[in-house]
Amino acid sequence: MPTHPPGPPNAWAFLGDIREPSQRRLDAMRSAVETYGNIVSVRLLGRRYYLINHPDLTRAVLVDDAAHYHRTPGQQADRARVLEMGKVTHEREDHRRIRRIIQPAMTPARMSVHVEPMRMMASEHMDKWQPGQSIDIAEDLSRLTIRIAARCLFDAETGVTFDEFGAVLKLAQDYLSNMNRAIKLPIWVPTRDHMRLWSAWGTLTKSIRSMIAARRAAPGQHHDMLENILAAADESDGARLTDKEVEDTMIGLLIAGHETTATLLTWTLYLLAEHPDAEAALHRELDNVLGGRAVTPDDLPRLPYVDAVIRESMRLYPPAWALTRRALAGANLGGYAIDEGAHVFMSPYLAQRDARFYDDPDTFRPERWLDGLEKRIPRYAYFPFGGGSHICTGQFFAWIEAQTLLAALCARWRFVRADDAPVRPRPLITMFPADPLLMLPMQRA
Repeated sequence: MPTHPPGPPNAWAFLGDIREPSQRRLDAMRSAVETYGNIVSVRLLGRRYYLINHPDLTRAVLVDDAAHYHRTPGQQADRARVLEMGKVTHEREDHRRIRRIIQPAMTPARMSVHVEPMRMMASEHMDKWQPGQSIDIAEDLSRLTIRIAARCLFDAETGVTFDEFGAVLKLAQDYLSNMNRAIKLPIWVPTRDHMRLWSAWGTLTKSIRSMIAARRAAPGQHHDMLENILAAADESDGARLTDKEVEDTMIGLLIAGHETTATLLTWTLYLLAEHPDAEAALHRELDNVLGGRAVTPDDLPRLPYVDAVIRESMRLYPPAWALTRRALAGANLGGYAIDEGAHVFMSPYLAQRDARFYDDPDTFRPERWLDGLEKRIPRYAYFPFGGGSHICTGQFFAWIEAQTLLAALCARWRFVRADDAPVRPRPLITMFPADPLLMLPMQRA
């Protein structure tokens, strides 16, 4: 048995051009798994890296043998220092306890109460559009989703304005994107950008701590996710989260929920603009079910094509396009002994375009989800929210938000590309368009 899986002799053939992450990196990784198989191995700067691309192997790393694989310490430590996301994002002994406490507060039923404020805020946002007005759809949707996140998590503008939320998240995301550079300064170096981030982050955390203290002093006065998280208790012993654990959880939900949904909807509107038949099918469903009225929580199960469009968009352009784990001593994967300290990559982008599980895998075809496809494919042939104990805590919030906003936006508008410039994904922390995606909202009759 070979010591390591096969792989390219040149690590850059596996990683693509790290100086300019783009479609080239995705193509390089896809070519590697097509050439060398389900496990690809390369060595770079004295460290071993593995790229895996099979549902059984992904399940082994995330679920079956998860004790031998931890989140990577380097990048995750940087993210933790920047985001203060605590238990939600990085390895801690009590991670499972915290998830167990908060999960009942994050069910689809609990999330459905947010449909009405989501719809209302989307309506207010759309009222500002002018037919034929060119907008950068990614930036525009990001402004909408940060307002929704602030409203649903913290009851509108309590203690901090939407603009303050947006400013700190933009600074944090800029820093996290720059982490992919080959050379970067640590966050503790007092550069101008780092100092701006420290200041903004201090304002955000101070505001959230004030909100937590106020809610502790007068519980039951709000109907938002912060109230639910504060009230959540362990069923076994009644234990609740500490203030720091609540703070970490809420910041994690704020960042993940806002960015994921904005990115998902950006790609969804782009794909609909490029596929008029799918767009027409979506409009027919919305017209038949809603009949011109506003979407409600009861409507969501009656909109299967809306659901299929979102699933297909997230299949082709998953916002969280790659997951990384670090192998501990004794790890074994697919018959190979994995080096201690090696990094193991899994990519929903690659897995969800695998021709072994999807017909015509690069084509946007929402109808593929309407005949039970999800039950026929392996569990980890589709994992846009990750898996195992670190599966995205806010996945139900993100999904309901995406359904609600897509229904609300497309019931009133259709979206046309403002130009024919190529649209390239830029795979950084999340995968969003590399260049501004300009679109023209056209009001529907």
